[in-house]
Order: sequence, then C-alpha cells, then structure tokens
Amino acid sequence: MANRRYIQRSTEDSAISEGLTADIERTNTLSRLLDAERDAVLRSQGLADDDNTLALTLKRLLSVRSTTSTIATVSSFAKDHQDALHDSTIGFRKIGFGQCGLVFERPGRGYVVKICKPGYSDGLWADCVAHDRVQTAFDGQKLGLGVCVPHLYAWISKGAIWWDVYGALYPPSDHTDFPLPCRALLSERILALPKVARSALIEQFCPEDQREAVAQNDSNRDCLARVYLGRRSDSKPSANFTLRNFNMHLDQMISVGAPVIKYAEAIAEALAVIHWQSNVDGFDIEFVLGSEPLAPNEKPPFTMPQGPEHSTDLEICETIDEVDIDFHQRTIRLWVLDFNLCNCWEEKAGWENPEMLIDHLVFSFFENDPYYPLPLAEQDLDRELWTTFRGAYLEKASEILMPKDKRLHELPTKFMDACVERERQKLAEGRGHGSRDHKQ
Repeated sequence: MANRRYIQRSTEDSAISEGLTADIERTNTLSRLLDAERDAVLRSQGLADDDNTLALTLKRLLSVRSTTSTIATVSSFAKDHQDALHDSTIGFRKIGFGQCGLVFERPGRGYVVKICKPGYSDGLWADCVAHDRVQTAFDGQKLGLGVCVPHLYAWISKGAIWWDVYGALYPPSDHTDFPLPCRALLSERILALPKVARSALIEQFCPEDQREAVAQNDSNRDCLARVYLGRRSDSKPSANFTLRNFNMHLDQMISVGAPVIKYAEAIAEALAVIHWQSNVDGFDIEFVLGSEPLAPNEKPPFTMPQGPEHSTDLEICETIDEVDIDFHQRTIRLWVLDFNLCNCWEEKAGWENPEMLIDHLVFSFFENDPYYPLPLAEQDLDRELWTTFRGAYLEKASEILMPKDKRLHELPTKFMDACVERERQKLAEGRGHGSRDHKQ
C-alpha cells in the first residue's frame, strides 16, 4: 500500500518539497539500479558477451528465439525488485507521453499508469474500451499470437479514492500542465529493451558526436523500439537522436539481422484479430519491441466499469500494486499498444455497409505510422514482406470468420485488395509509397 503519510499533507510548502525531493531521488536511483542489473543478467546468461560486438549481441536479442524464450535473472536483480515492491516511499516516474496523456512507472512494480491530458478524458476512456476488446480477443486465441497486448488492470476516475492514496507520489514537475486528480488507466508494464541492446542501437545508428550524451540521458532508458516494416530510414543523421520510442526502420532492422519476415507474420496475425475478432479499426496503434516479465500467477482480471465516472475498487488497485512479479525470467517480445484513437464497430456493419467498412479500414491502415509492409514495392525483400503479411493476415482472418456470418468471409480479401489498389493510385499520382492524406 502507498505510504499513508502523504495523505496528511503538511501546510508547510518546504516540508512537502523536501519529502517529494527525497522520494524522487529514491525513485530515480532505483530505476537506474534495476536497469543496470538487467544488463548484468544478460551478461550472466551469455546473451551479452564482451567478446562479441554490440551488433552481434543485438542480433541475438532480436532473434526469433529471443522473442519467445526466457532469460533467467541473477538473484540480486530479483531481490532489488522484491525490496522495491514493499517500499511504499517509491514514487512514480514519467517514462513516456502520447496524444492523450502521460505514462508513469512505479519502479519495481509490473504496471504503468496513463493519466489523461486536460480535454482528453474521452480519449482515455475510448482507449480503455478498445483495449479491453483487443485484450479479450487476444486472450481467446487458442494457439496464442506472436504479438502481446498489455494486460488491463484498472480504470481510475477523477473522483476515485485511489488519488487520495497515490496522488502525492507523482512529482509535480512531471505534470505541471496536467492537474491531478484526473482519469487514469492502469495496465501491464512493457519493460524497456535492456541496456546492452540500447548500447548497440546507439553504436549502430546514433551520430558519433551525440553518443555520450544519449547514453547518459536517463530518459533513454525508457526504450521501446517501433517496428517500421513499411519505411526505410532517411540517410540524413538525426539532429536529436533519442531512444525513447525509437523508430527502427526496415533497413536498420535488416542491418542488425532482425527477423523481419517473422515480425511481418506476427503483426499481420495481430491486425487480423484486431479487425475481425475485436471489431476495432486499429487506427494509430503501435507495434513495438520491449521486454516482458513472467508472472507466476494469473494476472488480476479486469472488469470494465459501467462508465467513465466509475472506478475499479481501491482494494483491487492495491492488489495490483503489490502483485508478485517473477523477475527471474524475462523475454523480448513484440507488443501492440495505444488504442485511444481506435474506433469500434458492430459486426453487422460488415454486411449492412461493407464498402464503408473496407474504406475505413484502408484509411486506418495507411494513416498509421509505417508498421505494416506495403504492396507494389520495388525491392525483393519488401515484396516478400508484403506477400508474407498478406498471407498471414488472410489465414488468421479466415480462421476467425469461419464460424461467423458468411457475408463477412470475403471482407478480409477485399480489404487487402483495396490496400493494393489504393497504393497503386497514389503511386500513379506521384505520391510515393505509403503516402498519407492527413498525417505527414
């Protein structure tokens, strides 16, 4: 449970400042310590060896085997996590931001909290609704998928008691434009790529004159790699290289030996489930590489509140805060996240207005960031990626729709064909591959 002393707030501003500063220092120190020990874990297991180049180490970590097998951790790493789990003075640390909110971790815990920006309360609720649909669909896949979705834990309303217990653990400097309390969403933490992988990314892709500063910047510990199968990188070096939400383009993945064909297959299957099992358009979702701790017990079930003004019970939230995550074993996996701009539809839309549905799915496909392979490419590998993607998508969609209304059965093929035709038209207009009508 959170440290109750924070609820009884001092009337002396200096006392509050001193307490919060101490917490921030403890939180950041613990975050750095756990990150360093993750690196030691990999070295102890031979996945990061001083005799190997960083590029070879990165290839090992991003290999098909590494994305499915476990990595055993050293005992000190597990001990630090267990100590952190029972340290109620550890606060929240900002690790990311998006269109509708900020994302915080509490080091040593297995969850993150997304708090909404002013004016984006409805967007966060939409995120929760679509995320719940996708999670339910993923959980129902018999053979599992090559892409994970973070488990939903809790929905917190602006008036929830949760804020009385945990609100003061947020450093004010991290949310100056985000007045608390507000709506929040608790979900499973996607751990960052390990330090040795980040070092390899810096060595491979960061301009030499920025490497030291990038390596020492604490925000770059929060590294998830976006898997851009549909775009190659600009040859010009980045003026502000960052590892937070690192955009890993196709040519960069190829250069380090990442299994891009397997990535294409896994992302295609995930998108088919999102479309035809969840009935979610997938607009502006992200596919990233990150790490995953394995929990010894089942994750706490999530129950959708009756509406956005209702909250998950405080007792459940406290259970989530104290859940015993097994940090002895970890994996590097593909994840899908960020559902705040997604739209959901009723299945009957597939036969009442199929043309409109297909048009909308095509729009969502191309307006997204370039995670998906593109049709009509010039290079052999790009064409192979599209063929793999199309085949895996149609196979999974057929499996999903087989027991459903027959009027839905042809829609996945029509969607794929419409994507090809749309790309053909844009190329004829001189727009280039994967051009977008709204986003740039």
